[in-house]
Amino acid sequence: MTSEFEQNYEFLNSAQSDNFFSISPFEGNYFVPHFQEKQIELFESLNLEEKEEKDFYKKLLFLPKEKNKTKELTNESQSIIKKDNCIFKIEKFMGNKTNREKKPLFKKVGNRNHDKYDIDNILTVVQNHYINFIVMFINFFLEKQGINEKFIKISYEEKRKVNKENFENLKTKCLYEILLMKITPKNSRAPDDHNKILYTKVKDLPIIKDILNLNYLYFFQNIYYKNERNIMLNIDGLDKPFNLSDRKLVLYNERLSSFSNEYYISLCNRYVKEKYFGN
Repeated sequence: MTSEFEQNYEFLNSAQSDNFFSISPFEGNYFVPHFQEKQIELFESLNLEEKEEKDFYKKLLFLPKEKNKTKELTNESQSIIKKDNCIFKIEKFMGNKTNREKKPLFKKVGNRNHDKYDIDNILTVVQNHYINFIVMFINFFLEKQGINEKFIKISYEEKRKVNKENFENLKTKCLYEILLMKITPKNSRAPDDHNKILYTKVKDLPIIKDILNLNYLYFFQNIYYKNERNIMLNIDGLDKPFNLSDRKLVLYNERLSSFSNEYYISLCNRYVKEKYFGN
């Protein structure tokens, strides 16, 4: 008797060898379990600090189970291939051992599959990292001023909001207003108002006060996006040079270099220019 893995492997080979459908260079990788495992290793190697962030990246590759409203399937794998406006919907259901629910390989949204290449998913990755950078940037200057206390990162639920209304609101904010957003629950030892208390202590300090009052969009365009470690900041009306010596402060282009998929990188650049530099 062949194992379930061997049945799945035979299904993939037969589908590809018989040319049942054409697969793009990017979509093709999703049919290889080994590739999916490598993708997860890549995302986890980015050393993201919040569990919610890791879950988000995994969901880009593996979609959640859908409730099985039909009768239980047999132990044999089944495949359904449908054509809809020249875009194929492919569903592969695993055998229903121990009452497993059927799990589609792809999730269809409208006439296409919703995946990591969609603009909302890409902007979530960018915005999440950018807001983390803001917090670490301010902490870097607190340390240079001899202050040991640090601001806590913002909750992932706040950082993942990339709809137009929320983005337009962020564009008008100063950096200190980002710090006052809901903090991540991961830091259970700190009170919910930790950042607010620390802000009250440091908001009038030299250099710090000028950084805290920088505009969210201006800071993205002139510091985070420029990928320069020797920067100029307007302090008390004068431009003063600073060096971002802490390599934990990962700038935009440095973040992109952690991705190996050139197509994904090109989409990141395209959507960022549209969102952060468009009229």
